[in-house]
Amino acid sequence: MKWNHPFPAQRSLPRTTRRSPRSDGRKFALAAVLLLGSVLLCSSSAAQSLPEAVQHHLRYHEARVAAFRQFLDEGKKQRELEKVRLPGYNSQLTQILVDFQKHIADMHHRHVNCKSCNSYAKQIKQLAKKIERALK
Repeated sequence: MKWNHPFPAQRSLPRTTRRSPRSDGRKFALAAVLLLGSVLLCSSSAAQSLPEAVQHHLRYHEARVAAFRQFLDEGKKQRELEKVRLPGYNSQLTQILVDFQKHIADMHHRHVNCKSCNSYAKQIKQLAKKIERALK
């Protein structure tokens, strides 16, 4: 029985350019070890004996990590607020749809390019986007 290679495009590449999952894992492990080492170095008393340039570099990266964490926390808070507002969005959408249906039933046939229809369609699209974003 012939074995089919799962990645046929890799067969044509020279051996030196093939990427194996093992090499990606090694790179990740190396990055994790370097990160862990820098964290341990920052938290230990050995950080006091480091040159000023290295200490500045470490402080810079600590500040960037803190800013990134704050950015993630703000994103979580925004998503939670959107989830809280979801029932309001649904009720607004329902009301706009009811008004739109009344408009179509009452006097829509009189207008060729109706501004009210365009307004309703715009509001419906905006609320649908908000609801979709809140559900993600």
